[in-house]
Amino acid sequence: TKKKIKRVLKPFKKISMIFIIINNTGSGIHFINLRNAFKQFIDIFMGSNYAYQLWYIPMYIFISLTYPIIYKLFKKDRSRILIILLIVLVEEILGRKFSSLSARPFNFVYYYIFFEMGLIFYRHDIKNKIGKWYIQIICAHIIAAIIFGSIGYFLGAN
Repeated sequence: TKKKIKRVLKPFKKISMIFIIINNTGSGIHFINLRNAFKQFIDIFMGSNYAYQLWYIPMYIFISLTYPIIYKLFKKDRSRILIILLIVLVEEILGRKFSSLSARPFNFVYYYIFFEMGLIFYRHDIKNKIGKWYIQIICAHIIAAIIFGSIGYFLGAN
């Protein structure tokens, strides 16, 4: 994982720096607003980038660095899925109360669900055994959508 992150991080920083320099160049190439450039450099790791197509790189790094902790703490698939859903639910509720928590990088926690699904698909060879798991996964998605939609509706109605 460390090698993969380094391979992704180097070009990400280079491309982002090019965009930051272009954005902070004043009347000529000889003038660069260093204060803004530094702030924007820090912001790229929070998912805010002038090369906005690269928003997923900090999310990938976040998931790659934090998921192993969840995996070590919760060995069983079901308990790990429940913890991930709990994390997402807490983020959703806090995001409704504090709008700054509903933006990047805090909303990266939603991608734990997709990451976990990918691991389950791979581990259980879902493409060959899709019948039983497919129904369970679709049901879990429907339940999650209903729960999150209801919470959002009721919290937003206040």
